[in-house]
Amino acid sequence: MTNFSSYDVFFKAATGTDPWPYQKRMGCHQEYPTVLSVPTGAGKTAAVVISWLWRRLFSGDEKLRKQTPMRLIYCLPMRVLVEQTFNVIKEWIEKLDVPFNMNSCKGVIVAKLLGGDKSVYTFSADSSGGSSKSDNENLWSLYPESDAILVGTQDMLLSRALNRGYGASKYRWPKDFALLNNDCLWVMDEIQLMGSGLYTTTQLQAFRDSFGVYGGSHSLWMSATLREEWLRTVNYQTQSMHREELLDDDQKNRLLNSRMKAYKTLRKASSTLDDKNYISSLAKEVLERHCNNMKQKASERSPSESRNTIVVLNTVRRARDLYRKIKEQQGKPDCAVKPEIVLLHSQFRPDDREKALKKALDENVGQFGRIVVSTQVIEAGVDISCSLMFTEIAPWASMVQRYGRVNRWGNLDHSEIYWIGFSDEPADKDLLKIVSPYQIEQIRTSSDICKKFENKQVNPGSLNSCNQQMEVEEGFVIRKKDIVELFDTTADISGFDMDISRFIREAEDFNVHVFWREDSKTVLLKYQNDPARKELCNVPVADIKEILKKKPGTVWKKNYIEGEWQPAGANEIVPGMVLMMNCADGGYLEEIGWSKESKSPVVLPGNPIHLASMDNNASDDLSESNSWKTIQDHTTGVVNKLRYILKMLGYDSSLPEDRLIKSALWHDVGKAHPVFQKSLHNNSSPAPSSNELYAKSPSKRIRHERKGFRHELASALLALQNGAGDLIAYLAASHHGKVRLSIRALPEEDRPGDKQKRFARGVWEGDRIPEAPHSEIRVGNELKILPSDIDLVYMELGRSGKMESWTQRVLGLREEYGPFRLAFMESLIRAADERESGGLI
Repeated sequence: MTNFSSYDVFFKAATGTDPWPYQKRMGCHQEYPTVLSVPTGAGKTAAVVISWLWRRLFSGDEKLRKQTPMRLIYCLPMRVLVEQTFNVIKEWIEKLDVPFNMNSCKGVIVAKLLGGDKSVYTFSADSSGGSSKSDNENLWSLYPESDAILVGTQDMLLSRALNRGYGASKYRWPKDFALLNNDCLWVMDEIQLMGSGLYTTTQLQAFRDSFGVYGGSHSLWMSATLREEWLRTVNYQTQSMHREELLDDDQKNRLLNSRMKAYKTLRKASSTLDDKNYISSLAKEVLERHCNNMKQKASERSPSESRNTIVVLNTVRRARDLYRKIKEQQGKPDCAVKPEIVLLHSQFRPDDREKALKKALDENVGQFGRIVVSTQVIEAGVDISCSLMFTEIAPWASMVQRYGRVNRWGNLDHSEIYWIGFSDEPADKDLLKIVSPYQIEQIRTSSDICKKFENKQVNPGSLNSCNQQMEVEEGFVIRKKDIVELFDTTADISGFDMDISRFIREAEDFNVHVFWREDSKTVLLKYQNDPARKELCNVPVADIKEILKKKPGTVWKKNYIEGEWQPAGANEIVPGMVLMMNCADGGYLEEIGWSKESKSPVVLPGNPIHLASMDNNASDDLSESNSWKTIQDHTTGVVNKLRYILKMLGYDSSLPEDRLIKSALWHDVGKAHPVFQKSLHNNSSPAPSSNELYAKSPSKRIRHERKGFRHELASALLALQNGAGDLIAYLAASHHGKVRLSIRALPEEDRPGDKQKRFARGVWEGDRIPEAPHSEIRVGNELKILPSDIDLVYMELGRSGKMESWTQRVLGLREEYGPFRLAFMESLIRAADERESGGLI
């Protein structure tokens, strides 16, 4: 690792520029800020990421390193911001030469988490010193002792922090829940766009402080338009927040000063939102203004941004309609100027979205310029600039962010913004239909401010006086009892999981992830493979429900227990689900994105059969092996991996290391069960020895003769029966995420012939482990288990005599350690097991 003489040298090595004073303060001061409020274009991302890297890896100040959390979680309100932020961070990591190296377990893991894409950036041992995107999207959870930067949307990150990860197998939920709440620095960017998610971030920080975590935690909220009262909720009432903002020494910087005073004039558009022909009128006005702007710039050697026009609309539907209308008007014979038209919104498949964003950001602009028609996805964080903008009226905080896309660098001598309002003051009932997804009062306040600034400058320097009029939308507030209940990942008796969508976004923003498959015989859709990342498209929940009401049976959901796709009902659709549709039913166009009215057959993005599954953790893939391994050998390897993880974490005495090691010793003892041993021998080439008890074989996805059999339940029961203790038994039971707070039989599992016998997850009362000819189970030199008969009395509710039930024991552990710390211990056992199984260091 390179040694840097100072933070200034370090910052310039990463970014190519010297740090501004506030950026340097963030890297060198002992106290890390809670609030960062600086204007758009002032380098918030660099300030956070570079300062974190310095504090964690380079400063040389041991106290600074220890008080800086191991995981930087960069939370953004929109997926288009994630793409750009992830790519910028990758560049910085490469320039500093610290990408994660799987051969040495050194460096920083950089992962992207958004619907359908969980890319991970690491050093590639196969590319002669280069670096690449890893194929292992779970790398950051496999190495919980390693520094990591996770960049994601609030949907993906907050749902995982609440133990209900959108778009992920429910068996993965506890791992993500653990690592996103322990030893973590949460950074929320552009908080004015987060809605309910903002309150969830403050409440989560309060819960971490209250329940306790391993390694500490801290939250930082950022925006160019931020008021501290937005952050105070029922459990988060910190009165003195450490605020970082621009001071006098920052204002003296020439480059920053030019951005603060960038020339941009606000004007009122002729088109109005309440016009019946609004889209046609706006398309005509945009083309005319754009063409006039091009004529003014024709004789100048102006930068490419001066030939960009951006139109920001508040809904995807209106953006699609305007895009079509401008294309239609361009196609008329009398239209001599034909600028390039780009459509940006959140309802594209990844490849099509990336293609559109690349076109929008391309600096090579043709002679007729470019018009970018966008929704709020361009509102913040996207590194794009223009000399002409049209924007529908939105809450004032959003308007300020949109203005930040105009003359972004302060290098143009002329730029204009046209705000789109109403012809007069419509009644609330009429206004409500137009202003969605925003609130009427927010729009009225914003309209009043825009009127005051008409024909005046709206740069960051001139808008400071309006900050106190900015508001964020109110939303649902998650409570302590909710987070406690969310610790349990067992579906309710009807098969449903607790819906957390109200804590993530407002109702209008609820989405599912849809992919398409081609099958002329619709019934065969049930056998389709899981989707690849590039197949998924964000789709509003309301649109899917509308489709299902009109044409039932056209949308399919995954039954993870059966491993098959099944038709979904409209009342079963909840945010975050992954759903399948038939290509023949339409619904998507590559140029337009999601289009529920389209009946054209959907074109697939390549051959899905040959693409990697979006989520390979629905089964136990991460715990599979390529060779035969005895329980003894595999367990020894897991224990060694766990000892290494604990050593590298360096949490001293805060973790119960002795009990963690014992739980690793017990975790696979249940594989001595005759059902598991028979499955291994029936699905593989012959075992090396008939006298050994095996944990692994070369087979993939073995099938058990008892449906739903879980060896880890047998491990936990044996641990309890042999006096190992509740924590050890729980960690043994939970190391695949399938047996946790309750022991419950599944409706479709096989039952013993004796109806009086208890049974659950393929384990029957009275099962003998190990059965003859094996006389014992031996694990290392520390554990020797004689044949035992399984006792399932622990699955009974309440107490059985003097014995506590399994659920009571786990509830006691949750009370003792808190949900975050208990889940973190689970994640350590799982990481050690998965790394040993996969042959990883």
